Amino acid sequence: MNRRWVAGTAGLLLLLGLAVAPPVQQSEAAFTDDEYAGASFTAASVPTPEPWGNPQCSATNVVLLGGRTTIRWKLPDGSGYTVSDLEYGQEVGGLLNPILSSLLGTQSTTGTPSGYTTVITGGLLSNAIGGSVRFAMRIKGPGNWHSSWLVADATFPALLGTGTCTLSVRSS
Repeated sequence: MNRRWVAGTAGLLLLLGLAVAPPVQQSEAAFTDDEYAGASFTAASVPTPEPWGNPQCSATNVVLLGGRTTIRWKLPDGSGYTVSDLEYGQEVGGLLNPILSSLLGTQSTTGTPSGYTTVITGGLLSNAIGGSVRFAMRIKGPGNWHSSWLVADATFPALLGTGTCTLSVRSS
């Protein structure tokens, strides 16, 4: 019984202390700093190869030699890019994918910065019975950035003759 009396008294004193204690004061905090930070950046864009010459694009088919696509293009003036920055692609399953030049058969680019001619023969273009191919090129810039694709849509006649070829630009 003595324990109960001590515990009861202690509990009563605790409640009485809470009742008479002053309430917790609310405060308002603020922080200011006179230092400022600033930054700026610029986004680089890699220019797309431009069509050049007449005709800008052509497609032919020769029996036993296969298809031949010729694309006339140039690097944008003052861009600082060279032919070695070029990457080739072909449409596979509706998507333009970079390809290895060895898959193209024979591919050659000649010319000067005022105008280049890229000729693709054989390889993926070989099709004695005609057909079509979507071949493209783009510029690979720093930081693995790429230009849009310069796209050649070529159709080849069966066996022998001149087909059609048109150039357009498509996002990478």
